[in-house]
Amino acid sequence: MNEIELPSYWKIINLEKICKKKPQNGAFIKKPEWDEGTIFVNVKDTYRDVVVNLTKVKRLKASLEDVKKYGLKVGDLLFVRSSLKREGIGQCCLIETLIEPAIFDCHLIRISTIKEIAYPLYIAYFFLSEPARNDLIARSKTTTMTTINQQGLIESTIPLPPLPEQKSIAQTLRTIQKAKQTRQRELELERERKAALMQYLFTHGTRNEALQQTEIGEIPESWDVVKLESLLREPLKNGHSAPASNSKEGIRTLILTAVTKNNFSIKNTKLTQANADKVKNLWLEPGDIFIERANTYEMVGLAALYEGETNFAIYPDLMVRVRVKQETIFPKYLVEFFLTPMCRAYFKKNASGTAASMPKIDQGVIRRVNILLPSYEEQKEIVEISRSCDRKISSLEKEIAILDELFHAMLEQLMTGKISTKHLSEIHL
Repeated sequence: MNEIELPSYWKIINLEKICKKKPQNGAFIKKPEWDEGTIFVNVKDTYRDVVVNLTKVKRLKASLEDVKKYGLKVGDLLFVRSSLKREGIGQCCLIETLIEPAIFDCHLIRISTIKEIAYPLYIAYFFLSEPARNDLIARSKTTTMTTINQQGLIESTIPLPPLPEQKSIAQTLRTIQKAKQTRQRELELERERKAALMQYLFTHGTRNEALQQTEIGEIPESWDVVKLESLLREPLKNGHSAPASNSKEGIRTLILTAVTKNNFSIKNTKLTQANADKVKNLWLEPGDIFIERANTYEMVGLAALYEGETNFAIYPDLMVRVRVKQETIFPKYLVEFFLTPMCRAYFKKNASGTAASMPKIDQGVIRRVNILLPSYEEQKEIVEISRSCDRKISSLEKEIAILDELFHAMLEQLMTGKISTKHLSEIHL
């Protein structure tokens, strides 16, 4: 921090100088009884937002002694003191409001600041910045977990502008974050709306026709129920997994996230040492559908449609490629059907293995899945409706990405004084 050029009127101090009292580790609950009782802030809650949303926090039964000793107060800062991932150490969040008693986990450290010197929200945001994150990681130790002790935490340094400027910096960043959160809520609602709309279309169609009873429930009377295998233009094919490349050369290979997130961008690939001759038939083509044949119970069987360039990448062994007769069925229609509750339930039911061993589905399970098949024209209508929803979802995702970039750019600039909010703080005064 001393190497960063700051405005001359800012101070650089140790976190210890703004602590109202000694840091405190949280409560160790030996045999927690969950779901009712006292709000219990744990490590996961620190990553959701810089301000803890207590309405989304778990509850457990806590003794009156625990509530008295570990009870949180407005303005408390919580830092992650032990993390499975090194980059998670020192993650900071703020308790901004309290409507009832709440306590915190033993893997967290509580810091209470002197509010006449330091604005808690400003401190919380500072510890999200790259210099602060790097400093805390450097102060940590890693064995089976990465940890930081109280002394290492309070010896970290903070750039401290005058209190009014701290407040204006924090509020500027909070405004950006709230805008992003608003878009995220809109995105969640749009995804829910699309899911509900697609579920209706796959059970009622677009033509308002009478329904018929089938082995998988009521469907429009002009629709058929067929097995996926009757729609394939070539056999299903598993991918290939090879060790990661040790250089900048290799065969670009999808990772599971590409399908899980329905995002076939380069960030969801890796370079591997795959043999080019061995994988020559695994290169992606537009219209390819990929199904996750192994993942967690909730994600096994997820599917996504690739619509990018030919030969962008190959796909790993944990995926199965589906290529259909496109004169009979739209790949986009089929993928949307794969994502319906009906189809998701089928894949989960037929997955083998336990949650601990990563449940799997084989090609036989995939070939035998029942597909609802309307006319080609009605498929097209459903696809167009789906794409209309996708465009709105994509627009919201782009807005969120822009706001996220803006937040991180402003965070670094504001925390070094390169962008000043001094005039804003003077107006507030």
